[in-house]
Amino acid sequence: MYNLFTGGAMEKCAVGALGIMPYISATIVMQLLTAVWPSLSKMAREEGGRVKVIKYSRYLTVLICIGQGFFMALGWEKPQKHTGL
Repeated sequence: MYNLFTGGAMEKCAVGALGIMPYISATIVMQLLTAVWPSLSKMAREEGGRVKVIKYSRYLTVLICIGQGFFMALGWEKPQKHTGL
């Protein structure tokens, strides 16, 4: 099913198999943290603070990509072990 969303990149073990989903996930997490974390919320309301929040979401994107890439590599290495077949 995931292969449908990546345009066949998952099947071919392409570098771009993660697509844009880690960035979207990081942006959503940062928006939720902005609503929950008072200091982050205050920073987002200040002048130039929104730019900092966007910068932090890009750093979070890199961390998510590393994590997802690691687990995708594990899945590609031994697909029978991780799919339950």
